[in-house]
Amino acid sequence: MQTALSQKIAALRQAKGWSQELLAENAGINLRTLQRIENGHSSPRGDTLRRLSKSLETELEVLFDASLTHDLGTLRLLHLSVLSFPLVPLGNLIFPAIIWLTRRDKVKYLYEHGQNVLNAQLIVTLFWNGLLAATLYLRYVVAETTYSRYLLLFLFAIGLTNMVYPLLVSWMLPRKPQRLFYPKIRFL
Repeated sequence: MQTALSQKIAALRQAKGWSQELLAENAGINLRTLQRIENGHSSPRGDTLRRLSKSLETELEVLFDASLTHDLGTLRLLHLSVLSFPLVPLGNLIFPAIIWLTRRDKVKYLYEHGQNVLNAQLIVTLFWNGLLAATLYLRYVVAETTYSRYLLLFLFAIGLTNMVYPLLVSWMLPRKPQRLFYPKIRFL
């Protein structure tokens, strides 16, 4: 049974007018391996995929994109899993990470969305916990109540934003799943 990736490789080979033997020779892979890939009996991984993309003079993403499914449900679940942070400590990092790690090679745009969501959640978590520590320090060590109240309001605003933003993104996904607006600070 042919997959989208196997069909893409066969179509690119045929567009160049190459035989399977010639592509296998140019890529430095076994002819039988190429036949199994094009027939959909095996899926190229790592080095084989890089060799094929180099031989076919195409970007690796072009070949790889062919095997990705367009699944808005998984993208939406990724964004909405952030909302677990009030119920599960660090759930805003754990659940998106699980979805991203298990499905990033199967769903179109999930790799980028997952990176953006996890980066944003790392920033929010670090910032939120830093503010919480400062608030507790001001309140109980220094006994300053005015500033600690302001910090508590700021913590509430960050938490509320962290709940509203994923809802907005998941609502906007069907329109432009490839575009996201997240902080540019990168951890992943």
